[in-house]
Amino acid sequence: MLCPGCKEGFYLLNKVCRKYACGKSCGLCSVLNNLPLCIACDKELLIDSILSIRPFIFAFYGIELMDIRYLENFNSDKTNCFLCPIGCFGCEYNPITTNPFALYSAKCLRCKSLKSFGLAASFSAYEWRLDPDTSSCTLCKIGDNSCWYKKITGIYAFCGGINSPLGSGTL
Repeated sequence: MLCPGCKEGFYLLNKVCRKYACGKSCGLCSVLNNLPLCIACDKELLIDSILSIRPFIFAFYGIELMDIRYLENFNSDKTNCFLCPIGCFGCEYNPITTNPFALYSAKCLRCKSLKSFGLAASFSAYEWRLDPDTSSCTLCKIGDNSCWYKKITGIYAFCGGINSPLGSGTL
């Protein structure tokens, strides 16, 4: 059937109504040059994915209400939305399925300025810095030159000689 116009959520292409093909986290989808384009994220769906850790995020940063826009990010073709850690100014796509803490394993592209959030005055002496090893934004004291998180693993062992009894070595 040929259509002169389409309902909301559909677009007209060659006189046929087609459904916008944005991802499930997209709240408002449109078409630009016959390609789907996510204009706004589904904030409720994104908030629900981290609902269990929101109180901890609020308490750490001393904020009562957090605007989800601080965490929103679009995928590379702008057809869907996903969340990045609060300090990241963009990150690689990292799906949050059943574990909301997976949010913090996303690789940040660069870090935001704390001033842009109007956070508690106790953060005025801090800044986010990109940790080159983990690609995450680390909260560092301004002027601190050694503010990188590094997990050091060492194994200390004593091996006995050929005449030592079996099992006398240590780990």
